[in-house]
Amino acid sequence: MRTITPRVLGIAEVPYLAELRGVDTPGDGLDLRAVQRAARALRRSLGLAE
Repeated sequence: MRTITPRVLGIAEVPYLAELRGVDTPGDGLDLRAVQRAARALRRSLGLAE
């Protein structure tokens, strides 16, 4: 496990990645509920207003 840790440090799972790959424009991606939830969580963690 010690040999793998430095290589995977900072890697995050993106459960909606398959859906994002299917959109044509970034705006279409923002229509996905999972992406909206992730954006909301990111704004909250950064302390930004909604």
